[in-house]
Amino acid sequence: MENINEYLPRYVVALFIELIIFSGFVFFASSKTKDEVSRRWKASALISILYGLVIHFLLMAIIVLGWIFEKDFETLFADLPKKLLSFASQTIGLAAIITMPAIIIGVFIAYHYLWQTGDRLVEKYWKNPKIHYGENQKPPYFKF
Repeated sequence: MENINEYLPRYVVALFIELIIFSGFVFFASSKTKDEVSRRWKASALISILYGLVIHFLLMAIIVLGWIFEKDFETLFADLPKKLLSFASQTIGLAAIITMPAIIIGVFIAYHYLWQTGDRLVEKYWKNPKIHYGENQKPPYFKF
């Protein structure tokens, strides 16, 4: 536990840099492109963020389950403040080491998938100015 606390400032800086790189790239890619390509970049960013959050919460659930099965239930609450600080450190460390790289890689994977499928997923849920919705059709969910 002391190892992660001694590297915590490095993890915070790395996470901050990764967030800046990701946000800058998505902003640059979606603002410098037009219409379908811009919408595809935005959709791939949203998909990758959701994918990264699922990975992060699964890893955090594994850590909590490990704590529960490691000791008795009563001893878990005896050192709860120490466990919560360790949990916060591990959350930041996993976000910097696993979650953000997965999100950054996930943007390109999602973009490639959307490009290969002809934007059918994006057309279904995202606003498309070329499509005129009739009376019986539902409008898209996202109107960015």
